[in-house]
Amino acid sequence: MSYNNRFSGATIVVVLFALILASALLVYNSSGTSGQASISGITSWLFGSSACTADAKLCPDGKTYVSRIPPKCEFAACPTPTHGGTLPVITPTPAHGGTLPVITQSPPPYSCITLGDINCDGKVDSGDALLIFQYVNSMRTLNSYQITRADLNKDGLVSFNDGLIIANKEVGYPVKIPYIFKVGDVTGDGIVDIGDALIIQQTTKGLRSDNYEYNIKGDVNNDGKVNNYDANIIMSLTVKLWGDVNGDGKINKTDVSLMEQSLNKTGKLLSPVQLKLADVNQDGKFNQKDIDLAKKK
Repeated sequence: MSYNNRFSGATIVVVLFALILASALLVYNSSGTSGQASISGITSWLFGSSACTADAKLCPDGKTYVSRIPPKCEFAACPTPTHGGTLPVITPTPAHGGTLPVITQSPPPYSCITLGDINCDGKVDSGDALLIFQYVNSMRTLNSYQITRADLNKDGLVSFNDGLIIANKEVGYPVKIPYIFKVGDVTGDGIVDIGDALIIQQTTKGLRSDNYEYNIKGDVNNDGKVNNYDANIIMSLTVKLWGDVNGDGKINKTDVSLMEQSLNKTGKLLSPVQLKLADVNQDGKFNQKDIDLAKKK
């Protein structure tokens, strides 16, 4: 009797397994290259909605991948990068990159410049990892500045691996994060300021240098090169007062005195960064006109 029960139980398991397999519907799409069909997903009455395969498609921007999404397991739409404001067209010169006026348009979304801080809350944590996972699974889009901050391993892609870096860090797993730095900090001093903008200005014609890390840090607007647009963004975010050469947050007699001593060569000369700050009227040079303007402030 027990033998028959065991036989009946085994038979039920086999039949149930066969029904599950028979219920699975394979969804096929054309590969577009070889003319053969490829599996894009599986739909089953047991598992409910379609479970799509994990293949990905490269978007026209050359660095964003999208995956298949239910119910038809078609590739998700490629995201359209936004740049949050129009930057003035500036013709660079080999020496200083041209005159860089402060951006007057409404503030674009590059106030968050720490790598990994995708949601702009001032820290890199599980919330940022979640945004990456949602982006990879085509559940949300990221603008081009968020994409720059989301590519933690700097392989040119925003992928599951980038989210995993943050997630592992959150749970205390000993993971190496090779590129945690502030985008724009080309001097490597941990601060994004006018000094970084000045270095970027001095790159010739906006061409990429041979320094990989410099190219990654300096490309603030994620357009593939380091040039005046990046310097302009940094200055518009960091320079509060033109003429504040001593960096105390105000323009006073001390600044005027330092400017006069440097211009007349009667005291300590201003550093390259201070000279840039001393260009109060933003005409690309430091002279008596700037000192006169500083006296009126």
